[in-house]
Amino acid sequence: MNDYLAVILIMKENTDIIFWVEKVCRSKAFTSSGDSKLFRYLVDASLDGRMLKETIIAVDIFNRDPAFNPGDDSIVRSSIYNLRKKLDTYYRDEGIGDNLKISIPKGSYQVIFEPAENFDNQANIKRLLRGKNGIYLILIILALLTSLSIILLSIQRRAYLKLRKTDNNNFFWSDFIESEKPLLIVLGDYFMMERIQPNDSSRSYIRNPFINTPEDFLSFRDLNPGIRDQMKAFGMSYFGEEIPWGLMKIIQVFNGTSKKIDIRYSSKIGPDELRNNDIIFFGDFSTITVLKSFLYQTHYRFKISPPTVYYCANFSDTTEIVTISNRNETDFQNDYAIVGKIKGYQGNKIMFFLSFSAFGKTEAVYKLTDPAFQDEIKNISSEKPEYWDMFFKVSGLGTSGFDYEILRFEPVGK
Repeated sequence: MNDYLAVILIMKENTDIIFWVEKVCRSKAFTSSGDSKLFRYLVDASLDGRMLKETIIAVDIFNRDPAFNPGDDSIVRSSIYNLRKKLDTYYRDEGIGDNLKISIPKGSYQVIFEPAENFDNQANIKRLLRGKNGIYLILIILALLTSLSIILLSIQRRAYLKLRKTDNNNFFWSDFIESEKPLLIVLGDYFMMERIQPNDSSRSYIRNPFINTPEDFLSFRDLNPGIRDQMKAFGMSYFGEEIPWGLMKIIQVFNGTSKKIDIRYSSKIGPDELRNNDIIFFGDFSTITVLKSFLYQTHYRFKISPPTVYYCANFSDTTEIVTISNRNETDFQNDYAIVGKIKGYQGNKIMFFLSFSAFGKTEAVYKLTDPAFQDEIKNISSEKPEYWDMFFKVSGLGTSGFDYEILRFEPVGK
């Protein structure tokens, strides 16, 4: 394996929350499916930025009546207490080497995620990482690895990929290949916030899918003045483990061409980048940020919570709704991916790969970078429109799609 690819994989192993959540759920400390169900529920709520109450948990998880009275039934408190004990057991045994520690502070149902002190077992490294500065050091290392991986991918892409002639007749990609504009590949990254607990000055790191840019964060603080002094933007972001794989597949399309390619996080792009580049976006719905307005050129709209896609036959009125109801509840899941090529500013073009789960967008990229996939599209439509959108249903696990169905392929624009 190339060194720079190993850097990416190591970096991602330390940052992917869902990976570590599933590792906890499969551990011997979690003795029942109820443990995993409650744990995943609390994690999802924290990642979505939802503030849970005892009554809500009782209804959602323990099937209690909406009139549930916590004073008469302690099932939520006792279950959370047992869950904390099991997490403590896990991190003393199977999880002692994990790179991420997940905990539920006493008196709260909010899950917090903290990088663990486990990069090396030597005493001097442990001393370096011990204390409040340890978390900062780990996250700085991760940020440096992230930047290094992006730089190396950009510089060494031709050395890594075998030289081949690009198929200029592939109508998915030919406009991007032949365009005189530089190409900007935008990767959907997750904006992170830092919260300082007023009672003990401890810090936790929070991801809210509705907060994806510094501007979103400032609006959030303005609407929540009670926590203004406790919350601040962390200054570093992370992305899903599928992002490096998708990036390499997209770059491979342009191997052997003279195309100028740059790479940027979605939280860092602005109007100038949108005007001066052709753009390919790869990421979750929640990370599309300033590109969201361009989605109105397609037949699709979305809602983050619950994960929902709306189909608009005439680009305005909703005619169909698809909601993902089994996310993180079973191992084998369904996801829905939207792929499209639309008009941008000043004659540039924008292509995007969007989904809720990792395997949805990776399967979409895999199909569109396969030359044989054009023949499959011919069976759906004899047209080769300049601008189009496509709707996939994908079944998969983790970052791997195992089965897919093209639900729609339609032209957009004129």
